[in-house]
Amino acid sequence: SLPFFIDEKDSFTEIPAKNTLTGYMIRNNKPILMKNEQIEELVRMSEIKDYGTPSKIWLGVPLKIKDETIGALVVQHYENENAYSERDLEFLEFVSNQIGLSIETKKAYDEIQIEKGYFEQLFENSPETIVLLDTEGHVIKVNSEFERLFGYTAKEALGKKIDDLIAPENVYKEAIAITEKVGKGEKVMVETIRQDKNGKKIHVSILGTPIEIGGGQVPLSQLTGA
Repeated sequence: SLPFFIDEKDSFTEIPAKNTLTGYMIRNNKPILMKNEQIEELVRMSEIKDYGTPSKIWLGVPLKIKDETIGALVVQHYENENAYSERDLEFLEFVSNQIGLSIETKKAYDEIQIEKGYFEQLFENSPETIVLLDTEGHVIKVNSEFERLFGYTAKEALGKKIDDLIAPENVYKEAIAITEKVGKGEKVMVETIRQDKNGKKIHVSILGTPIEIGGGQVPLSQLTGA
């Protein structure tokens, strides 16, 4: 198919690229700068078939993402057989590399957005209480189950230290120790007691785990089940 096609002679939405000079270039995985005589020789050798208006000169480069060829970038001239040079070939290769990089970046961005959407759905719809904290124990984000179980709205909890919010006085030091351990990169599982906004004691199971990206620790999380 032809995602982008502008031509003064021909008009296509799809072409049988496998049998064209474009397909020949992609199969051989190398740039091509050819004049009409060379193109006609490939036709006579049945390497390609003749489609569209013959051009005086044809210039094309593979379009790649990393080492995978995903298409081609092609220009042609119908009147001047000296319209393009080796320098133009180098320039088109540079342009192709930039386009490939842009496609790769956009693809990576789309994948990140999909993963982010999955995470947000899992986070918000989890039947367990989930709290994201910074490494000092301040609340960054809570899910709706936290609001339901402990009575604090997300707005009320944001920026507060989690242990100041839900740790009863008699287990406060234990709670601080748990938060500090996770903040230092340890994983913690414990059965304990926490309290809601009104002081009601709640028996909970806490899983505290650090979150690492690229070898560095970012906000930690706590998963609490009543």
